[in-house]
Amino acid sequence: MSEYVFRSDFAPYMESLIELKRKMNISVRKYEQALKGIDIFFFSEAVNVPSLNRDIVMKWREECIFNKEITKYVKYGVLVQLCKHINNLGVPCYIPKMPKAGFDSYVPYIFSTEEIQRIFIAADGMVLAANNLKQKVFPIPAILRILYATGARVSEITSLCCKDVDLQKGIIVLNKTKNNQQRMLPLNSSVIGVLSQYKAYRSRVPAIKSGDKEDSPFFISPLGTGLDKKAVYNWFRMVLERAGIEHKGRMYGPRLHDLRHTFAVHTLEKQLSAGHDIYTVLPVLSTYLGHKSIFSTEKYVRLTEENYPKVMSAIGTTDQIFENLANNFNGNDYEEE
Repeated sequence: MSEYVFRSDFAPYMESLIELKRKMNISVRKYEQALKGIDIFFFSEAVNVPSLNRDIVMKWREECIFNKEITKYVKYGVLVQLCKHINNLGVPCYIPKMPKAGFDSYVPYIFSTEEIQRIFIAADGMVLAANNLKQKVFPIPAILRILYATGARVSEITSLCCKDVDLQKGIIVLNKTKNNQQRMLPLNSSVIGVLSQYKAYRSRVPAIKSGDKEDSPFFISPLGTGLDKKAVYNWFRMVLERAGIEHKGRMYGPRLHDLRHTFAVHTLEKQLSAGHDIYTVLPVLSTYLGHKSIFSTEKYVRLTEENYPKVMSAIGTTDQIFENLANNFNGNDYEEE
């Protein structure tokens, strides 16, 4: 990167911004990479400081169409910082507004605590009524509770083996994860109680051949076979109906994965209401959820702001929070999923 020479009208400001970050002991790699692309675009379009406007910024954004969402967000954050830097030097410059990041077309459904209780009651009722060994509803109450209590992905839970669940220590170990990173999740007393009850019933299933061997699936059907996530999806739809929660159809939800979203939002709300600093809570939550980058957790801040506006109003807007995070983002690779 040191060989590149900025050539656009913004060159001196880009150089001084990088130098400013160095003096602040902030890694400049991200700034050098992002500013190079911005400089090339501004130079090719003959953009000067007074002529920078929203239309030009939108045209530049189109150039980033093939970048991942987090890459586009970080690049945009660098551009915003550059424009603010120019203004701070006494030169009037258009300052773009930070966009939302991390959302796909589906808006996650955040269950209320009352809806979560209705889901658990409905699931328990289905278990009591089930006598058909071919039905795979047997472990559903325990699975739904563990999904909500830990924020784990359904595939991570259905792939659990007996050796991964230690109820004495109150932990589960996730070995088959989306990012291939082993995670250890603590369990609260309520979930330990539910899993202990499930395990007791599990041991009575006559069809189990492998019993409690270490590599045996922890969650099984009454026939003793392992459980796939599709079965959990299907039963979840039935649970929603019994709980009186409308499912609006495929792609509209609520989805089973929304239990993970709900866990994250409820966790943020509880931590912030207890007075904990969001810049301390977010990295912990990000690691707990198995995200590669804290920016993957951005959606939950926005969802918390939408569902608990009073909590978020006390600590600033979501844009301000993630602009601060972007200012200090020192990752080696911001091409993040």
